[in-house]
Formats: sequence, structure tokens, C-alpha cells
Amino acid sequence: MLKRILCLIMLLLFTACTAATPEPTPTTTPLPTATNTPTPTITPSPTITPTSTPAPTRTPAPTRTPRPTATPELQPIVIDGSGDSIVDIDKPAGVALIKISGNADSRYFGVLSYDSENEELDLLVNTTKPYNGLQLLDWKDDQDTARLKVEATGAWSIEVQPFNVQYIPILDIPGSQSGKDDYLLLLRGGTPDILHVSKADRNHIAVFGGTGEGRELLLNTVGPYEGMTLLPKGTLMIEIKTVGDWEIQIETK
Repeated sequence: MLKRILCLIMLLLFTACTAATPEPTPTTTPLPTATNTPTPTITPSPTITPTSTPAPTRTPAPTRTPRPTATPELQPIVIDGSGDSIVDIDKPAGVALIKISGNADSRYFGVLSYDSENEELDLLVNTTKPYNGLQLLDWKDDQDTARLKVEATGAWSIEVQPFNVQYIPILDIPGSQSGKDDYLLLLRGGTPDILHVSKADRNHIAVFGGTGEGRELLLNTVGPYEGMTLLPKGTLMIEIKTVGDWEIQIETK
């Protein structure tokens, strides 16, 4: 048994020797040559140029708008004279009141208004009888009286007043009023409805009604006259244009 084992070992050794290939002589692999890696170039950082930030602009304080200047109210202008005259007056633009009296000797008496260019605006008085009246001055939009022309014999008086309730007579309605020559009346009370007019002499008479819309002719005739007419809605003022005595009565609704 031992012999068989020894023979088997010898056979394996022989087989191994005959089958083994002689080992080649190892080749020495040269060491790699070290290559100098170039030093990387340092890219310079971009230069930061400081920018000056402008200081914020101050917003100017708001400018105060001045309040509109109120138009000064006309102060009464009183002018006394005699005979023919040219009278300059200084009044704010707009409607005003004018009181005129004169011609005590019953001669001719005339008063006309003119603008600053000497253009005639209105015939205010034209009579041969004594006169004492109250009327509107510059009631039209395009009128602006700068002077008055007086044609008279003897003394006369003119007063220009502001168009203000304190200078205009007031009629409480329903009610009646009598008077003489040109006149104005503010109405106070109920709703105006019917106007009665009485004129005994033969002089011309015209009656106007004033509303918020303007001035409306209500009556235009020659006396003697006795009659009535309707008043426009919203009538606030009655204007009478005549020479001599008159009487009116106003009914309300």
C-alpha cells in the first residue's frame, strides 16, 4: 500500500515537472519619468471699481397755492354837483345800485353812463320833471361804467351803492307798495303769483321781474294804466322804470 502511494506521488511529481513551462526572466519595467506639471497660472480677480451712489434728491416741499383774493365790495360813492358835468367813478366790475335826484326846477334832466372808452352804455334819466329814483347800474354782463354824463340845470346828487340787501327796500308779500319814479323792491314772504300795477298819469311805465335766471319784462305801457300780470316762477325782485307816481300789489299762491 505504501508502495502504491509512493509511486503515485512520484508520478504526480514527474507530471508536474514535464508539464511546467520554464518561468521567463522578469523584465524590469523602467520607472516612469516624472513630468514637471506646470504651475497653474493664477487668474487675477477682477478689479472692483467702487461706484459712488448719488445721495437721494430731496423732494421739494409743496408750494402753497394762495387763496383767491376776494373782490372788494363797492363802498358808497356820493357825488353832488350842479349843471352839466362829467363825473368819473371808480367801482368794481358788476352790477351796482345808483340813486339819482335833481331837477327841482323842472328843466331838462338827463344822466347817461359810459365805459372807459367813452362808449355810451345806458340812459339812466331822461325827464323834464323833478326826479328822485333808485335803479340798477351795469346790470348787463358787458357793462362796466367808468363815468357819468349829467345834463342839468341846477343842483343834483348821485350815489353809487353796492348791490346789497341793506341798500334795497324790501316788500313783504302778499303786500302792496306805492312810490315815485324809478324804484327797486326785494320780495320776501310767500310765493309771488300775480302783480297788480296802477299808474294814474300819462307817463311811460315799465316793470321788470328779477329771477335767478335774469331780468324779464313784465309790463311796458303808457298811463293811465290799471291792470295785472303773472309773475315768473322764482321772482325775487321787482324793478319799476317810470317818472311820476305808481302803485303795485303782489298776490301769493
